[in-house]
Amino acid sequence: MKKLRGKKRYYRRLAEKSANFKLDLGGPNDWYDFWHHHFDWRGQGNKSERERNEFLKATFSAFENVLEQLKEYKEPYQVWLSFAANDSYQDALYFHTPNPNQNNFPYLYDDFVWSSESPALLAPHMKSEYEVGVAQFDGITWYAVRLREKP
Repeated sequence: MKKLRGKKRYYRRLAEKSANFKLDLGGPNDWYDFWHHHFDWRGQGNKSERERNEFLKATFSAFENVLEQLKEYKEPYQVWLSFAANDSYQDALYFHTPNPNQNNFPYLYDDFVWSSESPALLAPHMKSEYEVGVAQFDGITWYAVRLREKP
């Protein structure tokens, strides 16, 4: 992987982008079939724990913005974060609604086991209102983060 030049500027812009991140929500007839956004298209976070943490901060910041934005959204939806344990490139924020493509709403997280224990990777970014699930797919550990369901 090529060395990243202008690292401070790069991460400052990433922080700004995530701090201002908003979903492009259309009208009531719009739909989103596992729409997602990756913040680390280059896999830069795979270089070091410090760099991975910058992308985790950005992803969680965008998640918080989206949760705030969706307080006004009246249609059914799901929003969550997905993280590959060892590949920052795969980390993404997901937004999903009923859609005409498939009968796949709501997403059921069938293979995820939900627990209150956050892995060390995610723990610094977790809030009490979030829950984390873990699953194994093709030998890769995946984490999903979503809002806890209200009792």
